[in-house]
Amino acid sequence: MPGKTTTSATIAARPTAAKPAATAASTRTIVGEIVSIDAVKGLVVVGRHGTAAHESTPAKPGESVTVTLDGGTQILKGKRPASVAELKAKDHAVVRYQLTPKGARALSVRVADLVVGTPAPLPSAVPAAAAAGVPAPAAGSPPTAVTGGAGDK
Repeated sequence: MPGKTTTSATIAARPTAAKPAATAASTRTIVGEIVSIDAVKGLVVVGRHGTAAHESTPAKPGESVTVTLDGGTQILKGKRPASVAELKAKDHAVVRYQLTPKGARALSVRVADLVVGTPAPLPSAVPAAAAAGVPAPAAGSPPTAVTGGAGDK
């Protein structure tokens, strides 16, 4: 029957969707602080702190998860790509990982790209006269008029 052959060929020709590398059930996320890094072994220990509704990890606050980094791990510092060498202990991190028979394998590590400390100084309010080389009046002295301009006669 030609109709059935055409139908079978049509079904067989349909592309099948590729299976995702990590299913949602096996992918977990931890938000915390990097406790330690062993770049030689490719291990990062992340300690969980606080609670967040989007976290899906068996670790409780104060516990840690050790993840293995490999060539497939995406490392970001803020929004830019980074290397393992740029990860530091005490960096705030969001780590997405997959549980495997060999342990937790990091899919992505994103650390905050913040500078904690003294804020950058504001641009100084240098008067135009000072920028032009005119000395500022001494403290307590009355302001003086600038003369010699094009409008002076």
